[in-house]
Amino acid sequence: MPNWCFNKLTISGPAKEIRWFKDGLQRIGERILLLQSYLPCPQELIETTTSFTDIGYETFFNPDPEGYLKVLELPEIKKHGIKTREQLMELVRREYPDSYGNGLKINSNLFEFGYRNWYW
Repeated sequence: MPNWCFNKLTISGPAKEIRWFKDGLQRIGERILLLQSYLPCPQELIETTTSFTDIGYETFFNPDPEGYLKVLELPEIKKHGIKTREQLMELVRREYPDSYGNGLKINSNLFEFGYRNWYW
């Protein structure tokens, strides 16, 4: 299900300020990117992989034990019979090497921006 949103905005004020506002709007064809024009999403958030379960973050960086316990329940992890966080860390390093880097990005994004990526 798409999460599109359409709005109608009415702007009033001095002509000079309205012109400044209008000239600063970014466009893609007929679409106007109002929020992106004046409050752009940081590139770091855009470049971080979006996933419902970020294995690298949950395994290595999430201070809440529920994070890595959630990873232990994933079918692709569960089949390895892993029971401890240390075992999970070793498996993730070996089988999912890119997930550590993405987890590091997520951790950094949370610290700097308060969000994991552009979506959450």
